[in-house]
Amino acid sequence: IIDAIKGRRKRDLDGQIDRFRNFRKRDAELEELLSKLPIY
Repeated sequence: IIDAIKGRRKRDLDGQIDRFRNFRKRDAELEELLSKLPIY
């Protein structure tokens, strides 16, 4: 039972890390896009 809980918690953590990584990637892409735009 404890192993199942640990496994689920690890999976949740992995999911959060993936979400954070995707968020950072999107953030970087947005910054790149903004840097390409001319600043008036």
